[in-house]
Amino acid sequence: MLVDKLATADVEGYVRRLSLGDHAALFYDDTDTLARVFAAYFNGGVEANEATLFVGPSQIYDKLLQTQSIEKGSIKRPGQIVQVEIEDFYLDRGQVNTKRALELAANLIENKRRSGFNGLRILDITGMLAKYIDRAGILEYERLVGPRFNIPLSAICAYNSQEWLKDEQLEDLAQVLKCHGHGIFQGIAFPTSSIG
Repeated sequence: MLVDKLATADVEGYVRRLSLGDHAALFYDDTDTLARVFAAYFNGGVEANEATLFVGPSQIYDKLLQTQSIEKGSIKRPGQIVQVEIEDFYLDRGQVNTKRALELAANLIENKRRSGFNGLRILDITGMLAKYIDRAGILEYERLVGPRFNIPLSAICAYNSQEWLKDEQLEDLAQVLKCHGHGIFQGIAFPTSSIG
């Protein structure tokens, strides 16, 4: 299978090398996995002079910042990293408004570029949108975004495997991966074009 030849167990290296335009889906089993991926993604952004936006709960964000492999000195650089709650990014008057989220991202990119950054990396706990919309709505949003961005942005959409894939709903996994250019699942990272 082609995915076997293109897949790598060096998830951190793969994520670190994601570049502007890339859109990846991460299925994680625990916060430690999420933290390792976040640290690699953030550190790659530091190397590429890209700011990072974490979209998710502040409790998770605070834990991620404690990851040993994260570039601690870079956290202090003004604008290098920002956290926003899911509700503040996606909700408009209590309703999910994905168009608004994309507009917020575009505005943030412009602000970061004016501050000297080359672009923006987003790590988004997208699976948490299930509190507000059903899976079909989340998949519709992911399809709208597509497998690549044509703006100076890269993103990893994170889904908790235990919540998203309960009852072995592999069709949901396949649908999410089709919306992304890269996948990270069970300790391997791969371009989704290799799935076929």
